[in-house]
Amino acid sequence: MITLETLKNGFEYLVIQNGFGTAKVALQGAHLFAYQATNKTPLFWVSETAYYQENKAIRGGIPICWPWFGPHPTESTLPQHGFARNSKWQIASWHENQKQSTVVMRLSKVWEYAYELTLTITLSKKLELSLKTTNQDTKSFEISQALHSYFDISDIAKTTVRGLESSNYFDQLSKTTQTQKEVIVFNQEIDRVYFHYDNHTIEIDDGNRKIRILSSGSTSTVVWNPWIEKSSNMADVHNAGYKEFICVESANALKDQRTLYPSESHTLTMSVEY
Repeated sequence: MITLETLKNGFEYLVIQNGFGTAKVALQGAHLFAYQATNKTPLFWVSETAYYQENKAIRGGIPICWPWFGPHPTESTLPQHGFARNSKWQIASWHENQKQSTVVMRLSKVWEYAYELTLTITLSKKLELSLKTTNQDTKSFEISQALHSYFDISDIAKTTVRGLESSNYFDQLSKTTQTQKEVIVFNQEIDRVYFHYDNHTIEIDDGNRKIRILSSGSTSTVVWNPWIEKSSNMADVHNAGYKEFICVESANALKDQRTLYPSESHTLTMSVEY
């Protein structure tokens, strides 16, 4: 069953529910802010003080960073992570059968280039998101992007990320390039962009469950946790909230940004099972 719901303040969101689980997706930002597989605990972390209102990004779930990841490359006054996450999206179509539920959303905000951007969300035995960009202009343009996933964890001290061993990464804190020698653990602030081959699987293990993430159309993965000092300055992260999540983001970031020529398309896909 797929329904459109509205909060008292007018905030609209879709509820996707079938035998495999339940997901909630805001029309603002096409932001998936809740997902729970049947008979399992919620997969994504959302701040207790998250905003559900117009022009406010929700802290948690899966914000969409597009058409740039991080600060704009040349204009510092433009919004961090692009405009897609705070823009109203339209429901292009939805479809249901016994095997899966699928929703397609489209962004039509005016940009300096002509484009088509769609997000396809599929709920079956796994959760899958596919972000497709098509260049409808007469000239090429570049995009960097990410599915900025906040995964809920039971204990950050016991959490590890596997699948990026031997990968090179750019450390955004020290501005250096390093090599990951072992599994990733969390005992300080981490803000890294890892580089790997396409169709790559990563596993999060928090001591209670294992989350498997498969990315395609991507040779970069962002791993982030703000830790104590930075999270204390975030109005929408509650006290000790940093202990409850890690971000492992399927991306096209830094040297993995993509150039799209006229009529060319690129699709970034993330599928998750747990």
